[in-house]
Amino acid sequence: MKTTSAQDKYSVVDSLESLQKRMVYFCDSFTPTQKPLMRFINLLFPHGRPYIFGGVIRDIAIHGLNNFKSDIDIVYTGIIQERELKELSIKNKFGGYRITFNRWIIDIWPLEETWSFKTGAIVYESPISLLKTTQTNYEAIMYDIKDKKLICGDNYINDIKSGYLKVVNPTSPSNLKLLKKILTSIYRNNVKYCDQSLSILVSKVTQEYSQSEIVNELLQGGAPYSFSKKIIERAIEFENDLFPFPIYDKKPAQYDLPFS
Repeated sequence: MKTTSAQDKYSVVDSLESLQKRMVYFCDSFTPTQKPLMRFINLLFPHGRPYIFGGVIRDIAIHGLNNFKSDIDIVYTGIIQERELKELSIKNKFGGYRITFNRWIIDIWPLEETWSFKTGAIVYESPISLLKTTQTNYEAIMYDIKDKKLICGDNYINDIKSGYLKVVNPTSPSNLKLLKKILTSIYRNNVKYCDQSLSILVSKVTQEYSQSEIVNELLQGGAPYSFSKKIIERAIEFENDLFPFPIYDKKPAQYDLPFS
């Protein structure tokens, strides 16, 4: 497989400050393209505290404001205006609500009702605990809409810039579907290295599912099957290595590996 540079295909932020500026613009109540969305969100949360979470921030960080394709996930603490919400939404799989608003699909649910908290896989201590529930480090970021503040770990930007992905929360109703989502993220999001957390997930999937079940799932959308197969093989090949392994064929010098 041949790698493509971020400059050719992506618009990766170079600092947390740059990502902060992108998110402030995205949540600007006065920008013509964003005003309807933000006025709607502000209508729902006159007293509650909403956070944008996960994939949309990842996509804005990697692909830029004009090219992100993620749905918008919003979790909240406090009170939401349920009457307005119920009139415009349907129940989603998280126990919250799904709304189609203009060109956006928005999923909204109470922060403490996040699946990993409800099942006890992750202990809820504060809103920051949400960062432990994400599939990978690429989604481990949230944006406090009211305070206009990003919340993430110290290495988030370095990981995004270097293309280093690891599995954060391997618990899922389906390990096979989780693996498929992660392989799709690797394919779409400029990932260059993974650590052995992906190898562990691959091992679980190959023990729990037959080869035909795995193949059938990977053929149903997501990353191209040939790409997914290659990454699974690499995860198995480097399972016992001490260092993150490269997604692409050429193994870089040790000093190029994404350590902070």
